Amino acid sequence: MAQTKNPENDFICKTIFHLNTIKGFHWQTESYAEHQVLDLYHNKLTELIDKFVETLKEFKPTTDAGCIDTYIDRADVIEHIKEYQEKVRDVRASLNSVKENDDLLSIVDDFEQVTNEALFHLRLK
Repeated sequence: MAQTKNPENDFICKTIFHLNTIKGFHWQTESYAEHQVLDLYHNKLTELIDKFVETLKEFKPTTDAGCIDTYIDRADVIEHIKEYQEKVRDVRASLNSVKENDDLLSIVDDFEQVTNEALFHLRLK
């Protein structure tokens, strides 16, 4: 990950990358206690970085930061979510081809519902 010229932006990007890494570790551990600790840590860091960024009010990710896309406008956000919605549909199609995936398909239903709700609310004026 490239370093930004702004230490606050660098911290935010490193935290976003760290959150993804921690969630990956959370999914891979074979220890229930470690699984729980990593999940709690991830959730608390997510809340803290949200507070940090919203308090800073100056987070302007640069293309060399590589942690998130730059916010353009609501229409752009809707397009990003619609692209993700296609990924949700793709995974549903893949899971539908195997009969033993009812549990996973139920979770995909939740992804689809949350994504559809976000799109609905974003389209309201």
